Amino acid sequence: MAVAPSLLDVLEKHARNLLGLAVLAIIIINVVRWNRIALESTALLTAYRALLAVDAWLWVLALVGLGKRYLNRPHRWLAYANQAIYPFYILHQTIIIVVGYYVIQVNEGMLAKYLFVAFVSGGLALAIYEYLIRPFRVMRFLFGVKSPRKASPKPAALTTKTAVPERQEEAVLV
Repeated sequence: MAVAPSLLDVLEKHARNLLGLAVLAIIIINVVRWNRIALESTALLTAYRALLAVDAWLWVLALVGLGKRYLNRPHRWLAYANQAIYPFYILHQTIIIVVGYYVIQVNEGMLAKYLFVAFVSGGLALAIYEYLIRPFRVMRFLFGVKSPRKASPKPAALTTKTAVPERQEEAVLV
């Protein structure tokens, strides 16, 4: 979709319609599921399964269109995230394995374990990037992070002002 900007423009234009159709489809799916409507005929079962697939695509297309509309803007965190993503990608799997090894032995629910591993591994990966990779040139090189560009010297400011004659109004005495 990203290759065809015209398609993204269409998705952006019709994002609300797509979102409405996705919500309608999920309501129909859940009405059938919650009321245990029998799908004994092949045609009804095929239509239900087709609706599941169409609903999934409607959600994807609606979210892409909404994302293009509301998230396609420059932001100050974008430059930081672009540099941090590759070291984060490299580090997070190892951190997940190490943290998960200890968490799996704890007697807690699956959701609590998942949330703990997700937040701790994400936080540790960002902390390692921020304090051990980003400040050091060698570590930046080893993790494939570009060095920060040095600011180009700005041209020297003009030291002399151009004399601009100021308009003086004549005082009118009455």
